[in-house]
Amino acid sequence: MVEPSKILWLVCAGVSAVGAVVASSQQAPIRVGPKVVDAAESGIGRLVRGVSGDTISGSTFSLETAPEAKGYVVAMTDLTCPVTQKFAPTLAALEDRFSDQGIVFIFVNSSSADERDDIEAAVRIHGFDGPYIWDPKGRIAAELGVRTTTEVFLLDAAKTLVYRGAVDDQYGLGYQNDAPRNTYLADAIDAMLAGERPAVEATTAPGCLLMVDAPKIERRVTYYDQVARILQRNCVTCHRDGGVAPFALDTYAKADNSKGMIKFVVNNGTMPPWFAAPAEDGHSPWANDRTLSARDKADLMTWIDGGTPEGDRDDAPKPLVFHNKWEIGEPDAVFSIPEVVDVKATGQMPYKYFRVETGFEEDKWIDALEIKPTHGEVVHHVLVFVMATDPKTGRPTLSLDARLGFFAGYVPGTNSIEFPDGFAKLLPAGATLMFQVHYTPNGVATKDQTELALRFAEEPTEHEIRVHGLANFRFEIPPGAPKHSDSNSVTLPRDIMVTGFLPHMHLRGKAFRYEVEYPDGRTEVLLDVPRYDFNWQLVYRYREAKLLPKGSVITATGWFDNSANNPANPDPTATVRWGDQTDEEMLLGYVEFYVPGLKPGQKFEIGR
Repeated sequence: MVEPSKILWLVCAGVSAVGAVVASSQQAPIRVGPKVVDAAESGIGRLVRGVSGDTISGSTFSLETAPEAKGYVVAMTDLTCPVTQKFAPTLAALEDRFSDQGIVFIFVNSSSADERDDIEAAVRIHGFDGPYIWDPKGRIAAELGVRTTTEVFLLDAAKTLVYRGAVDDQYGLGYQNDAPRNTYLADAIDAMLAGERPAVEATTAPGCLLMVDAPKIERRVTYYDQVARILQRNCVTCHRDGGVAPFALDTYAKADNSKGMIKFVVNNGTMPPWFAAPAEDGHSPWANDRTLSARDKADLMTWIDGGTPEGDRDDAPKPLVFHNKWEIGEPDAVFSIPEVVDVKATGQMPYKYFRVETGFEEDKWIDALEIKPTHGEVVHHVLVFVMATDPKTGRPTLSLDARLGFFAGYVPGTNSIEFPDGFAKLLPAGATLMFQVHYTPNGVATKDQTELALRFAEEPTEHEIRVHGLANFRFEIPPGAPKHSDSNSVTLPRDIMVTGFLPHMHLRGKAFRYEVEYPDGRTEVLLDVPRYDFNWQLVYRYREAKLLPKGSVITATGWFDNSANNPANPDPTATVRWGDQTDEEMLLGYVEFYVPGLKPGQKFEIGR
C-alpha cells in the first residue's frame, strides 16, 4: 500500500550534523543525535547492488544471490568506534526480533585496522547470526555511499533501499540515554512488513566518519534496475491506471511511450510538482519535498538518451499496492457532498459549494483525514471549512472568512494527512462543514460526489493543529500589469510552532513568498515560491516545526501577471480584485501551526 502524507516535524532528535564527525568550530554542537534528512538525496528507492564478499566464517555471501527474504538489513560495524560498539547489542536484539519475520541481517566491517581474531570474538560476544563480511578495502562501503560506522540500510525483498540512517537515537556524539526516543530502524522494518513507507526514511547516523576511496562500479541504466524505481517513488501514485494523471507510467511500455514528455517536464521543472526555491545550504527543510535528486534526474536522462533499455525483469522493484478505498485505514466517519455533480466534458466550471451538517453532539479530535473525489482526474482541488457561527443566532454563517483557515484539503497527489501522536485537529460539536470543490473538465463528461473521511484520536491530544490565513481582500491589479505585488502581515500575539504553508492565488498568480521579521529585527524568508502554479495547490510542510516567537511579524506577498504575456490570463484589460472564481483573484497565505502551552480547544486567533 502507498503511505499517505504525514507531518514529520516531530520525529527529529538532536541537532543538524552531516555524518558523524562535526568540524572543529566554536559553533559546532558538543552533543549530536540523528537528524531526519531528505530521502531522495539519500538514495531511498534505489536498487542496491554490490553487497558481497568473504565472511568471517569462511564462506562467500552475495546479496544478489541471497535466499529470498521479506527484507534485508545491511549494518555497518566497527571495533574501534565507541558509538558503533554501543549499538552492537541493539542490532543483535533486532536481529533476534525480526529474523522470524523474514528479515535477514548482514553485517559489514570496512575497517582496515580491525583484526580477524578480534572480529570473530566480537561476533561471538554479540551473538550476530547473519553473514558478517570483512571489507577492509571499503568496496561495499563505497558502493553504498556509507557515511559513518553506525549507519544501517534496510532493503525490501526486491533489494530496493527503504531506509538508511541511524539504528535509533539512544547513542550519539557526546551523549547516551537509558532508552531511545525514536526507534528508526525497527519502525522502518515494521512499516515495510506492513506494506507501507516508513514515516522516517533517512537520517544521519552519528558515529565515526568512514572515508573510503574504492571506486564505484559504473552500470548501464535500465528500466528495471533504476528507472522503474524512480517512477514508482515520484510519479506512479498519480500516473497509473485509475490514477488522477492523464496517462500512466507504471509499465515499461507506458514509460517508453511517454519518454519525450518525461524528458520535457523533468527538464523544465514542472514535474514532479514542487515549486519552492532550493535551500541555500542544499538541505531541503520540507518533509514532502518532491524535487528529483540530481542522481535520479541524471539517470532518467541517461535512460532516455540511451534508447530506453528495458533491462532484466528480475531486477524489477516490488509493485506498488494501492488502497481500494481509504489510505488512512478504516475511518470513524465519512461525509459526502449532498448531491451528485455533473461535470461537463469541456470548458470551465465555477466553484461549487456544499454545506454538510456533521451532527456530532460532542467535540471530536481528528488525527487523520482524507478527501476522495469519485473521479480525481476532474477535480482540481477541494477545501473543506468549518463554518463560522453567528454569535447572535448560534447558527453557521453563509460567508466564509478565509483568515480562519481550512479544515481539510485535497490536490492531486496529496489527499490525506495523518498527524503524529499527540497532535490533532478540532471538529467542534454540531459543526457545519462547507465543501469548496473546483472541477476541471477533461474532455469526458462524468459525475462526482466527493467524500471526506475522518479518523478520531484514540488518546487526548496534546497540541491542536490550527490554520490561519493571511488574506489581503483590498488589492487591485491594474490592467496589463506584468508583475504587480501586494501583501498582508500579522504580528504574533504569542509563540507559535509553524508546521507548514499553503499559498493560494488564481490564474494570474506568478510568485509567492512568506517572510518573518523577528522581534530583534532580523528577517528571514520562510518559503519562497518563485514559480507559482495555480494547477498545484501544494502544502509545504516542515521536517521540523519552526518556532516563531511572540512579536514576530509574518508577511505573505504575492506577485501577479495581468499582462497579455500570461497565456492563462482571462482578460488582460481588466482591473482585477478579490473573488472566488478563477477569473478573479485571491492573495491568501495559509499558515499551519500549533501553540506551545495552549490547551487544545482553547480559542486562539493570530489576528485579523
